[in-house]
Amino acid sequence: MRLRLLKILSICILPILFFSCTADVSGSGDGEVTITAYDADSWTENGGDSYDDGMGRIVFMAPENPPDMDLTFEVSVFVESIEYSEIVGPGKIVEIANVPVGMIKVLCRALNDDGSIVAMGSAEVRIVPYKTTSIDLILKKMEQPVTTYDILIGSYANGSVTSSRERASAGDQVTLTIKPEDGYELDELSVIGTGDVITINQAEDGKHYWFIMPDDNLFVTATFKRKLYQFHSTVTSAGSTGSAGTGTYVYFGDWPQTRKSADVTITPDSTTVGSFTYYIGDDGNYYALLNSNYYKVEPIKWRVLTTDYGGKKLLLAENILVAQKYHSSSNKYETSDIRSWLNNSFFNTAFTSEGQGKIETTVVYNHKVSTNPHNHNNLWNGGNNDYAGSETNDKIFLLSEEEATNSAYGFADYNESGFGNTRIRKATDYAVDSGVYQPSDSYGGWWWLRSPYYNSPTKARTVNNAGEAEQETSISDTDVGVCPALCISN
Repeated sequence: MRLRLLKILSICILPILFFSCTADVSGSGDGEVTITAYDADSWTENGGDSYDDGMGRIVFMAPENPPDMDLTFEVSVFVESIEYSEIVGPGKIVEIANVPVGMIKVLCRALNDDGSIVAMGSAEVRIVPYKTTSIDLILKKMEQPVTTYDILIGSYANGSVTSSRERASAGDQVTLTIKPEDGYELDELSVIGTGDVITINQAEDGKHYWFIMPDDNLFVTATFKRKLYQFHSTVTSAGSTGSAGTGTYVYFGDWPQTRKSADVTITPDSTTVGSFTYYIGDDGNYYALLNSNYYKVEPIKWRVLTTDYGGKKLLLAENILVAQKYHSSSNKYETSDIRSWLNNSFFNTAFTSEGQGKIETTVVYNHKVSTNPHNHNNLWNGGNNDYAGSETNDKIFLLSEEEATNSAYGFADYNESGFGNTRIRKATDYAVDSGVYQPSDSYGGWWWLRSPYYNSPTKARTVNNAGEAEQETSISDTDVGVCPALCISN
């Protein structure tokens, strides 16, 4: 037989191990057939296939038939609880792919035409990169042929099951490989015989299951179900460019965004997430209900504005997520309704408990200085803002007008407007239905800044649909959206 080891590095010497099997049946009287595997060649530079994923391929050559016998040979490899197996004719080659490198057990069995086992043997060997290995495998004749039993696999909707063996004898370990279709996962798996319940064990990789064969014919049943949407607990890369400007983008957390497509049916099942009830679609996604429409829960896309916001990464949502009023009576951010909503309802709904643990508490500065949009060297009202509040410690917050005009964060000049303005934010379907004013798809929607307007206690700064940051809006308006910001550790 022939063993090919994995290539550990992208460029390295790949050892190729070749084992030629010969059978000696010279009638020694000991009832044993010796199959000796020996190293026939050694090293080939960059030879064979390359494997960078921790998996290798093992190639076997079955023995030739002894005189006056007509056998087939079952060749198996066991790695921990996973079995890879093939049945081949004498002298034939069988390849078993995707075998993890490490300690393996090799088993070879000779089978009569009725499937009974007439000889068998096994050996263990550790497959080590860069090292040539030899094994001696002895097939020992059975005193009596060992009966094997059928393992029947059905046809299943939305997935498949394959068995390492079509037949097996009592005490054999049998491996089942599960392959759900895209968007599905295993729901139930059972092995049914006429006797006791068969215990099925799951391998660590989650794709294989194994059981011990009884003295019985068996039938495998399986059902598959739609895989439910997985909430984003970790910060993952979303590419280098986004819908406006350039920079680094990530996905983190989840929020209802896109209106449900017509071909998705909402099932009777639902779950509570934070302050929302999410309904489950037959596509496995979660949906939020708003104004008689359903909106798909999707990962939130964030732009990384800077990696040095007090030693942390500052993230700003790439889209307007929802409409919220600032407050009913005061434009002080520290006591505003919108600050409370961000750090309670939004925080507990958009992020899992694991995700919440990744968000840093940030000192949010609500100082009195208010930047003049037309000249950064001048200040509104001489820098006086009687409505500015004290610093706060927040998990989620809004940008200030100073931050929203900071060129170091990739933002355009204060009163710049039109296409290419990096402050333009498009509202999601959900945000528009919640009330965000977005007059044209060509531009964006209006969204809040945390800075109070210096000349009125009932107005706060906003960014308009063209990306201008010089706007002031009544704090009770309910058609202005939220682009939350947060910090994570570097």
